[in-house]
Amino acid sequence: MISILIIGNEILTAQVADFNLGYMLPRLAAAGYQVDEVRIVRDDLDVIVATIRQLSQRSRYVISTGGIGPTHDDVTLKAYAEAFSVSLESHPQMEAIITSHYGDRLTEAHLRHAILPSNIELIPGADPRWPVLKVANCFVLPGLPEAFLKKFPGVLSALPSLPTWQFAAVMTHCEEAVFAKGLTLIQNQHPHLEIGSYPNWHRDDYRAKITLKGRQHGDLVIGYQKVLALLTELGSLAAQIDPQPYDPQRHGDRFPG
Repeated sequence: MISILIIGNEILTAQVADFNLGYMLPRLAAAGYQVDEVRIVRDDLDVIVATIRQLSQRSRYVISTGGIGPTHDDVTLKAYAEAFSVSLESHPQMEAIITSHYGDRLTEAHLRHAILPSNIELIPGADPRWPVLKVANCFVLPGLPEAFLKKFPGVLSALPSLPTWQFAAVMTHCEEAVFAKGLTLIQNQHPHLEIGSYPNWHRDDYRAKITLKGRQHGDLVIGYQKVLALLTELGSLAAQIDPQPYDPQRHGDRFPG
């Protein structure tokens, strides 16, 4: 439903560690959204144009970060204009916002931020002085974390509300090969559930964790009960997390160290 596009040579060369993706993913998941794809591309106009076209056609929404500053390597807005076959124009509202903000310090470089694709939409953000840029079904965010953090709440507010994901988990003392066939059968019976199995290499209290996620609470409960029954029959049930709203911060696994 959502694709994420991260733009910047500095990310791909490890000159800068990306912050924005790790911030977005748990918040989008908690809001009920599914991220279909994440791409990281260099500051290459043709590559960005092609990627925007592909992702905007494939996904309901696209969120991009990076490449909207005033320097020579910031080509994202030009790429959006080319991707949607529109012109770049000075946007009067954005120009007024920038002029008011900088006052006597205003420079030509500042005003470049007002040169936007002609089909741009300005979405109010957490800071009313700096709206979120939206081109068609794409939200265009800055890469700088300090600026990104001011704008991302505006994206969440603009997205339509969805039912939250429901979550359950079962931990087992046996290895995946022992229950793989039975788990595949349960998955086939409940195609709308996301059932995953994750070996445990860093804890002694269980060997694998089976998770279930879905939007329909009733379907999740039935699938969960079948997994419990499978592991009980195998005599390998270690622990369980009963069905509840999904919270990535509480329910996600973290590697030690």
